[in-house]
Amino acid sequence: MKKGDVFCAVIISVLITFFLEIMGRRDILGGISFLGESPLLFFYNALIVLMTLCIAFFLKKRLFGFLLITTAWVVLGITNFVIQSLRIVPLTSIDFANCSVDLLVTYIGFIGIFLLAVGVVCTFVILGLVYKKFPYQRKFGSIKALAMIVIVSVSMLTLSTVSKSFEPEEEEPVNLNKVYEEYGFAYSFARTFVEKGIEEPDNYNEITISKAIRNIKSESLSNAAAPNIIMVQLESFFDISRIRDISFTAEPTPVFNHLKETSVSGFLSVPYVGAGTVNTEFEILSGMNIDFFGFGEYPYKSVLQEQTCETVASVLRSLGHTTTAIHNYEGTFYDRYHVYENLGFDRFVPVEFMCNTEINQTGWAKDKIILPYIKKTLESSEGKDFIFGVTVQSHGNYPSDLEADFDIKVLGELDESIRAEYEYYVNEINEVDMFIGALVSYLETYEEPTVLVLYGDHLPALTELDDSDLSQGDMFTTEYVIWSNFSLSGEDRDLEAYRLSSYLFDLLGIDMGTVFRYHNLCSENSSYLTLLELLEYDILYGENFAGVYSEKTDIKFGFDDISVSDVTVIGNSLYITGSGFTENSVVYIDGDSKFTSYISENVLMVQSFGFRPDMEIEIKQVAADGYIYN
Repeated sequence: MKKGDVFCAVIISVLITFFLEIMGRRDILGGISFLGESPLLFFYNALIVLMTLCIAFFLKKRLFGFLLITTAWVVLGITNFVIQSLRIVPLTSIDFANCSVDLLVTYIGFIGIFLLAVGVVCTFVILGLVYKKFPYQRKFGSIKALAMIVIVSVSMLTLSTVSKSFEPEEEEPVNLNKVYEEYGFAYSFARTFVEKGIEEPDNYNEITISKAIRNIKSESLSNAAAPNIIMVQLESFFDISRIRDISFTAEPTPVFNHLKETSVSGFLSVPYVGAGTVNTEFEILSGMNIDFFGFGEYPYKSVLQEQTCETVASVLRSLGHTTTAIHNYEGTFYDRYHVYENLGFDRFVPVEFMCNTEINQTGWAKDKIILPYIKKTLESSEGKDFIFGVTVQSHGNYPSDLEADFDIKVLGELDESIRAEYEYYVNEINEVDMFIGALVSYLETYEEPTVLVLYGDHLPALTELDDSDLSQGDMFTTEYVIWSNFSLSGEDRDLEAYRLSSYLFDLLGIDMGTVFRYHNLCSENSSYLTLLELLEYDILYGENFAGVYSEKTDIKFGFDDISVSDVTVIGNSLYITGSGFTENSVVYIDGDSKFTSYISENVLMVQSFGFRPDMEIEIKQVAADGYIYN
C-alpha cells in the first residue's frame, strides 16, 4: 500500500502539471505541448508538485492529504486562468497580498464575489465531509517521508544541473508571460515566492562602489533653481492609433498627441504589460532598474517596507520643494500609504481623502477628480512643489458586454466582442485626454514656472493585442511627454522608464541624486548596467558605501483637517456637521464604528442611534480593507 501511495503521488503530480499548463496556456492541449517541447522542464514542474504532495506522507490520512494539496493546486490553476483573462499577467505571490474586497468588486463584481464565496464555503464543507470518510492508514514513517523529500530534491537538483533548459536568456524587460509559458506555472510561481531582492554581486565591495561613483563625486554640483514639477502616471495609457488596421470616428487622444509634437517626447520602455503599475512607478521615482530584483518582485511590498530610498521626491524635497503624491484609488493598495514616507513624500492624497468622486462603468474613479487637488497643492504651498499623480480611470478589465452608445466608434475588421472592448477603452482614454487638456490649460496661465511630465505605466490588457499589431514599438513600450509653461529645450529620446527622471533632471540642470547623476554621467560606460546593479544593491541591501542617505518623512494624509462643529438629532438620525468629510469618513461613537451615510463634505449621518450628551464622537478615514488613517 505504501508503494501504491508513492505511485499515486507521482501520477497525481503529473496530472496536476498537465492541468496547470492547460489553464496557464488557455489551451486544452497546453500540457501535452509543454511536455513535447520541454520534457525536462515539464518533469521539473511535476517534481515541484510532488514535493508538496510529500507533506501528505507525514499525515495519518495520506489520501486525504493528497486530495487537499491537489485541491490547492487546482485552485491556483483556475485563479491563474481567471487573472490572465482580466489583466494578461499571470498569477504571482504578490497577488495574495494585494487582494482586497474593493479590487474584487471592480474586477468580478458582487455576483462574482458571491459565487466565489459560495465556492470557497462549498469546498471547505466538502473537504470536511470527505475527511471523515477517509480511513486512517498505516504509518508511513517520518524517516521514509523525509527520504521521499530528499529523493525529490536530488532529482530536481540533478535536472536543473544537467539541463540547459534552466539557463534563462538575458532579456530586458523580463516578460512574465513568456517565462511562465517557457518554464511552466509551478516553477515560475514558486520563483515569485523564493526570489526576493537583489542578489549580492560577486564583485561587491567598497572599491568597486568607489569606482562606480568616482565620476559622480568628482563632478561639481550645480545650484539650479528647480521649477514646480508635476509627474502624472497615466494608467494603461498610450496612443492607440499605433494599432494597425483599425481607425476611429474621432481622434481618441488629440491633446496628448499634440503635446508629443510640440514638446520633448519619446517612447518609454516599461517593465510589464497589462499590470505591474507600481514597478513602473518605482523605476520612475528611484531611477532603479527593476530587472535586477527578484522574479516578479514588487519592491513596494518587500525592501521598501522598511528601507528608505533616494527618489525624485527626496531630491526635490532637499531643494525645498513640498512633495505631494495624489492617487484616485485606495492608498493602501501596494502599501503606498506606508511606502511613500520612505520615498520622501510630505503629503499623500489617496481616494479616501477625496470627496464627490465620480466612478466609471467598471468601478474606477475618473481621472478628472485629481485636477482640483493638483491645483490645491500648487496654490496652498509657499514655495515650489513636486506633485506625483497616479491615475486609474483607464484600468482594465475592459468589458465587451456593456450596452452603451460610445462617442467614439472603432472601425475595422474586428470581432464584435473585441470591438466593444476596444470602444470602451478608447472612450475612457479620451476622457483621460480631456483631463490632460484641462490640466495643461490651467498650467498655461499659472504664474510659477512649471514642468509637466506625462507617461503611460504600461500598455492595456486588450484582448488579442500583441507586438505584431503595433506599427511602432512593442508591448513593453508606452510614451512620455515633458511639457512646460516656459521655454524648455531638449531633444526627443526613447528611454527606459528608469532613465526618464534623470533625463528630466538633465534638461532642468538639476545635478542631484546619486542614481540620477550616475545615469547622466556614466551611461556611455561599457559597464554601465553592471555598475548600476552594484549601486542598487549597495543602496538598498548592502553597506551603503556610496553614502546615499534619505530620511523617512512624517507623511500627512489629505489636505484639510477633519473637524466636527455640531451634532444634531432629527428623529432616529444623528447628523454630524463639520468639514473635510469624504465618502470614506466613518463616525466612531465611544470608540465603536457606526454605519455612516455621506451627505456632503460638511455633513455625515448615522441612522437609528440613541443620542447621549456625554458620548464621544470621532470621524476617521477608513480604507476599503479596514485600515484606519487617523
